Amino acid sequence: LDDAVVRDQLMQIYSMETTKSLVAIRTRAEMKAGTTPGPGGSLGKLFGSVTSNDVLEGLKAKGVDDVDKKKLVMPEQIIKEVGSYEVGVKLPHGLTAIVKLEVKTRA
Repeated sequence: LDDAVVRDQLMQIYSMETTKSLVAIRTRAEMKAGTTPGPGGSLGKLFGSVTSNDVLEGLKAKGVDDVDKKKLVMPEQIIKEVGSYEVGVKLPHGLTAIVKLEVKTRA
């Protein structure tokens, strides 16, 4: 193909079809694994970020409801991707407990 515009259009169509195929494969794999595919992007990015309120909500779901928002020590980087993180909880006498946080996409 000598026409650059046609080549570009064909490449865009190919890229979109390849992306659809890969997302479908990922969705089938998640469903087979027993998890519901969530709204996260295909690269593990979240739509929005995880806030201290989200962390408190997660702690309450695990039965820990006496943590004050001011006592949380969030990671320096804003949590915008699926993955594992560590959040600190300030305790008396200058101690800090580390809570392992597993961020997943929400269905």
